[in-house]
Order: sequence, then structure tokens, then C-alpha cells
Amino acid sequence: MVTMSVRWAALAAVLASGGCAKSNPPDSPDLYKVNPTRDPDSPSGVYIPKDLLDCFAELDRMLHPDLKREMREGTPNKLAGRHHMGLGMWMRNNWGLWNGSRLAKYFRERGQNIEDEMSHMILTGYWRHLHAPSMTEAEHLVLIEVDQWFHDESLPGIQGMFMKDPAVRAALEKYGPPPKE
Repeated sequence: MVTMSVRWAALAAVLASGGCAKSNPPDSPDLYKVNPTRDPDSPSGVYIPKDLLDCFAELDRMLHPDLKREMREGTPNKLAGRHHMGLGMWMRNNWGLWNGSRLAKYFRERGQNIEDEMSHMILTGYWRHLHAPSMTEAEHLVLIEVDQWFHDESLPGIQGMFMKDPAVRAALEKYGPPPKE
């Protein structure tokens, strides 16, 4: 019985300290703090983007410049993996991906019904946006899937399969393949 109360006390201490979220480096305390556009008419009180490019514009406005620089490094999948439980969860909760917001409807109309995948698409697309801000929405939507699977060695022939699609081929020729993990 004592060990159970010790476990509860430890859990309470972790939750009281902000949970298991990544702590901010001492030299940049606001690096991971988001500053979203306020919208009093939104259920969450923050602006909910209408589409993928609007997500990128809002992320550009609300994220710390040093965090955007950090996100630009690495690969799209590493960015999405690193931020899935932080910024990704913030987007799922505050942009209404769980609750059928206009952004959730936008993704569902494009065949994406899983909220975790919606935030993954936003994060991997944002990596591309940071590298090529002039990309069109269609190019982003094509390359988000390519970025996820292009270098997957467990899928022999995947690159050739992607290259058969004229839209993919054109986007890859224009922007290049994703970097290897």
C-alpha cells in the first residue's frame, strides 16, 4: 500500500511540474511557447486555419524564430516525430482536429480521417514550407506522402512507383527528394 501512495505522489509531482514535456533551454525560455492568433469566436479561443497553406502562415506567425530555425534542420519525419506530442498535440486540440473543425473537414475531404496523421501532415509539410515557402498547396500535398516513404528500404521500388506519377515527378524535379534520415 505504501508503494502505491509513493507512485501516486511521484505522478502528482511530475504532473505539477508540467508533465513530461521537453523543458526549455535556459538561454531561450520562450522557444517552445506558441503565440497563436486569438479568435474569440473559435471554441478554443485561437484562430483555426482553413487549409494547409493557412496552417503554415499561422505557424510562421506563432512560433519563435529560433524554433523555426531548429525545425528547418533535419528531415520532415524527424521534425514530425520530435513535435508530435508537443506542437502536434497542441494543433490537434486547439485547431479542433478531434472536433470536426473546418481544418479537420479540409483534411477529411482529402481522404485523411486520422487526427494524428493530420498533424503529421502539417508538421512534415511545414518542413518543406520552411525550405521552399513558394510551394503550392498541390505540391505540398503530393510531397508530404513522398517525404514519408521515399527512403523506406522496406519498400523496394517505392521511388520508381512515385516517379510514375507526373505530379510527383514534377514536384521532385523542382524541389528535390527529402533528405535521408
